[in-house]
Amino acid sequence: MHQETELKFVGDDGALSALRQSAPFLSYAGHRSASTAVRRAVYFDTADHTLRRAGYVLRVRGEGNVQCQTLKKIGSGELVTRPEYKSEIAGTRPEVASIPDSRARWKVTHLLSGRPLEPIFEVDTRRTRVVLTPARNVELEAAIDTGEIRLARDTTRTLTISEVEFELVRGSMNDLLSTARVLTRGLPLTLSFLSKPERGFRLAADEALEPWRPSKINLRGAQTADDAMAIIIGSCLKHLLNNHDAVVSGHRSEGIHQMRVALRKLRVAFSMLSPEQRAQQAALIGEVKRVASALGACRDKEILLSEMTLPVARQLGREDEFVPLVQRMEHAREETWRAALDCLSSDRFRALVLDLASITQQRPWLSNPSSHRDLEADARRFGATQSQRRLKQCQKALKRARKLKGAELHDLRIALKKLRYTLEFFESIEDRRTTKVLLKRVSRLQDLLGEMNDVLVARPQLRAMIADSQSSDQASAVSLAGGMLLGWHGRRYVAKRKRVRARLKSLARLRRIARPS
Repeated sequence: MHQETELKFVGDDGALSALRQSAPFLSYAGHRSASTAVRRAVYFDTADHTLRRAGYVLRVRGEGNVQCQTLKKIGSGELVTRPEYKSEIAGTRPEVASIPDSRARWKVTHLLSGRPLEPIFEVDTRRTRVVLTPARNVELEAAIDTGEIRLARDTTRTLTISEVEFELVRGSMNDLLSTARVLTRGLPLTLSFLSKPERGFRLAADEALEPWRPSKINLRGAQTADDAMAIIIGSCLKHLLNNHDAVVSGHRSEGIHQMRVALRKLRVAFSMLSPEQRAQQAALIGEVKRVASALGACRDKEILLSEMTLPVARQLGREDEFVPLVQRMEHAREETWRAALDCLSSDRFRALVLDLASITQQRPWLSNPSSHRDLEADARRFGATQSQRRLKQCQKALKRARKLKGAELHDLRIALKKLRYTLEFFESIEDRRTTKVLLKRVSRLQDLLGEMNDVLVARPQLRAMIADSQSSDQASAVSLAGGMLLGWHGRRYVAKRKRVRARLKSLARLRRIARPS
């Protein structure tokens, strides 16, 4: 088995050209010449993508005069490393019996259960390889890929490939990270964890620019809390970056929402560190908050228009009367979208995600021996302790929220969110029955409180739009539509308060989370 350790960055042709011409790249390459090859790889699976759903991809690619079959394991929890099993085969179709690892071979055979493999998509690339030596005893291979991904059954549906991979040949993970940072600094190249096969399968499922929802985090109780922290932060980072295309290229508002969730989860993950450890990461946490704020402003405007205004106008049958107000909302939304896109396309964002990837490998919280004792514990006990701490915080917030006032409900909503994310982090190793029940109750209450918070956030926005329109010839129309919206959602807010009261009692009865024996 070969363990692939690499970092990938995506950008346009101009960014790749600038990389090759940059001073650091030329210096690290020295007098070595680049080699270029054109390759065609075909990825196989069953009609319903059985292997992909199980975390495997299988390809056949011509390499020189031979056909090579490669099985890769994806979604293992590691950000920059993944196992692969390579073998030579006689023809151009997969040969499961040729998989060299017996366990992987058995697993694939079991998954297929006799079902035929068929070509799903093809990847045609022009790959330029250059060996880089940034320091003594350090060697990387830079592979610059351009080309396209094309569906096997519908060759008109394609995705463009424009990326560079830095693979570690000799040296440490820190060498790979530091070299990638130097080479990409100031260039519009963004870290990416979406592999070519993952992009191909998303194209096949017509999901190329759709928002990406994360799978469950798989932890093992025997792992240390330190390992669990690295996996959790890595999962949040992957959640964030895998929605980058959905927002920047697809302009999907749900992509903005998913990126915000990823950023909130990152903040909850960092909050599990000790105060001393958090202080070490203060600048990084501040950057996470800054990006979350830019995306939050965009999401608030999107909710106001798409979820709180247009549906009400349709239900009332008065769409024409809402046009002046809707136009103002659309203008405000466009401004926040531009700000969000500028943020996600900035050097600061690119530096942030590389910093987050770095800490999953470097574990900076271990640099102070006096402050990482908790992270030496096993992951199961650490998770139970964190979940119980969050539950206690919710119980306190519940007591303060008995009168259902806005500020207290906001604090409760935040406490519930932190509890929910913490439970999701450790769901795979905690008491599943208790966790499932608690997650269900927390999610329902959190959704209700979220809808109520949307109303509270919308009120000042609506009043500001009404006030700003007073000097225009649309003042009366904007005031009328805004007043109808405020009244509509005000009545629904009162109804939701009653439902929240009932669910608060249900949650208050849960006092403990089962601890490991």
